[in-house]
Amino acid sequence: MTGFTAIGFGWYDPGHMLEMPLFPLNTVLFPGMPVHLHIFEERYKKMINLCIAEEKPFGIVLIKSGLEVGGGAPETHSVGCAAYIEQVQPLRDGRMDIAGIGRERIIIREYLHDRPYLVGKVEQLDFDPELNKDEKIKGWYLKKLLKNYLNVLATLGNMEVNLDELPKDPVELAYLATTLLQVPNLQKQPMLEINDGATLITKVYEKTRQEISILRNMLDPAISPNQDGPFSMN
Repeated sequence: MTGFTAIGFGWYDPGHMLEMPLFPLNTVLFPGMPVHLHIFEERYKKMINLCIAEEKPFGIVLIKSGLEVGGGAPETHSVGCAAYIEQVQPLRDGRMDIAGIGRERIIIREYLHDRPYLVGKVEQLDFDPELNKDEKIKGWYLKKLLKNYLNVLATLGNMEVNLDELPKDPVELAYLATTLLQVPNLQKQPMLEINDGATLITKVYEKTRQEISILRNMLDPAISPNQDGPFSMN
C-alpha cells in the first residue's frame, strides 16, 4: 500500500483467514489514524492483555446495533481496521488507557462467540493506491478543502488542528479528512470499504465540499452559493 501503513500483518499468512479479537465501537478507524481507548470492562481487559502479551493487533469495527458497553456482543459491520497497540498506561483495578494506530483494513468472514469478547475470522483487504495525474491534483485540492473546513471549525470552537502537519500522501490525507469530518459514522464507514485510492479521494473530496457548503449556510444563510462568504470552496 502506501508508506504510512503496513503491507501485511507480518505474522499473517496471505490467502488464509486468521482469528482476531474484535472491539465493537461507535467509531470508524482508518489506516494510519490514531486511536485512544479507556479499557475498563473485564472482557476487554483480558482481550487487550492478550494482545499485549502476544504482540498482536485487535480489530475495531463499527457497531450496527447493540451497545458499546455491557450486554452481549453487538452486531457489527463486516469491514473494520486492525489496531496496533503503541502505548499502555496502567490504571487501578486492571483498567488501562491505550494508544494505538490503525493499519490494515480487514473483512470479517465469520464470528466466534466462544470467548468473553467477540472474535472474528478475518482476511486482509487489498488496496490499490495508484493515482493518475488528475487524481493526484484532486488530492492537492482536497488538502486545500480540508484546511478551509478545519479553519471554520476552529472559528466555531469545535476543533483545533495543526494545519502544518497535514499528510502529503493523498490516501492518508483522505483517511484523515474522513476521520475529522463532523458527520455520522454511517457516512464514514463506506469510505473505509473503498478498495482503491482513486475512488477514495474522489468520494472524500465530494463529501468535504458538501460539508463546507453546509457550514457556509450555517454561518450565513444569506450567502449565495456563488459567493465566497467566510471561506472559499477551492
